[in-house]
Amino acid sequence: MKSQLNVRVTPVCMDLIKLERKTIPGCNSDGEALEALVYRASTSPQARTLITQAAMKEPLFAAALEAAKKP
Repeated sequence: MKSQLNVRVTPVCMDLIKLERKTIPGCNSDGEALEALVYRASTSPQARTLITQAAMKEPLFAAALEAAKKP
């Protein structure tokens, strides 16, 4: 379940969110676009660990990762 976050953002952030929505096929909301921006910008080792742990809870991602490991 996703948490709701109500924030104010600068116009340039809104422009980035709109641009992101245009580049993600099937993007349904500004929130999805914002998530994509946050994930892409998260480059610290701790962020990568959190993202990987969350992704591994998604059955499709976990199955694809396991399939990629097999010869």
